[in-house]
Amino acid sequence: MPGKVNVSLNGLNDSDALLKASLIHSSLSIHPAFQHEWPPVVPNLAELKQSIDHFMDAIHAAMTRDQVKIAERHASRTTLESHVYYIGHYVEMVARKDPSCLNGTGYDIGRVTTTSRYSGPLGAPTGFAVKHGAQSTKMIARVAKLQGASSFEVQMTIGDPTVEANWSYLGVFAKWSYMELVGLTPGTVYSFRVRGIGANGPGPWSAVTTLMAI
Repeated sequence: MPGKVNVSLNGLNDSDALLKASLIHSSLSIHPAFQHEWPPVVPNLAELKQSIDHFMDAIHAAMTRDQVKIAERHASRTTLESHVYYIGHYVEMVARKDPSCLNGTGYDIGRVTTTSRYSGPLGAPTGFAVKHGAQSTKMIARVAKLQGASSFEVQMTIGDPTVEANWSYLGVFAKWSYMELVGLTPGTVYSFRVRGIGANGPGPWSAVTTLMAI
């Protein structure tokens, strides 16, 4: 019997729910068992990415405390939760034939088969570097390879990087060697940090890197 997939984002704050959904998206995007065409009744990865982006935009818009924006944030989270829920059940269905398919999906599993994956604590990423991309609204980031990390979360701030509340989610990336940071404003100075995400969740943050978008 395959493990039971946790298809709910209940109990997670908005930032953690966004991180979890992004991890699921990046994991399934490269998972060999889910590269075929999905049944039309199941939200696809493009729809999941769209709901992630809408929720992220709604979180930022609601920071003004505008009640309309807050309501939009709640609505976009509901859509995201629905996509995570139905995709999770599809993952379970695929795993009925091959329980090993559950590994590396980004979902939490109640009971998993034994694997040889690294399960120790993650260290802070090293070698974090950010450079300008080909477009003025884009930067490219990379870190050194990190044992146990299956993906990487990047956060940014235009405020004081020593103030934790100033940081906001930017994205989750599957490749340590190439992370596209998009939607940046030319002339704005950004600070970035990154952390690895492994089987036991996220690790500590890297050192902060600062660069002006041009």
